[in-house]
Amino acid sequence: MKYQGVFIKGASGALGGLVASHNRYGDYFRGRTTPVNPNSARQQNMRNIFAALANAWSEDLTAVQRAAWTLYSNQVTVKDSGGNDIHITGFNHFIRSNSVAIAGGVARVDDGPTTFLLGEADATFVAVVDEATQKVTCTFDDTKDWCDEDGSLLQVSMSRPASPGIIWIPPVSRVAGYILGDSVTPPTTGTNVDCPFAVTETQKVIVTGRILRADGRLSGKFQHSSDVTA
Repeated sequence: MKYQGVFIKGASGALGGLVASHNRYGDYFRGRTTPVNPNSARQQNMRNIFAALANAWSEDLTAVQRAAWTLYSNQVTVKDSGGNDIHITGFNHFIRSNSVAIAGGVARVDDGPTTFLLGEADATFVAVVDEATQKVTCTFDDTKDWCDEDGSLLQVSMSRPASPGIIWIPPVSRVAGYILGDSVTPPTTGTNVDCPFAVTETQKVIVTGRILRADGRLSGKFQHSSDVTA
């Protein structure tokens, strides 16, 4: 059921058995559901990463390092689920950035960033998803600084494939792979990563990118909607 009006425009959150949200077509309500927790190996791995990082924040980082992340958090905003600019804590920034770093196979960043910006997004990002190869081919600006930087990466995620007639694809994705920056042999546009879900021709997917810089700055998400090719 969809409802839009001046009194609830932009609403989000849960109340009783209803959840308020919105997409590009406007505000809407849906029934509240409790997600299934399959406790997969992938989920367990991410929980272990989060737990290790929470412990590192309190046990490994110095007071000066924690203060640097807090200073960064006070100067930088991120987007919430409604597209609003908000401040999150230094602890949250440390977890946000380093969970991507560790999952992507690069070193943990303990010192808070001293450049008070998020990592730069890539407006040129395009993804081609192919049924025959079950690959995502990523077109990106390979002249950006992250490409020549050790410890940086482009994280690529993909939504579950949807039928051609589906208008709205749920914003739930799974990491497809990581394209690592390299000061000696930088990655080039057209790099492939494996599809995290099986895809067939004409299905629709949304491919999402995020760029992590070596100093711990993680960009916001940038997306490309793609029809699966043969």
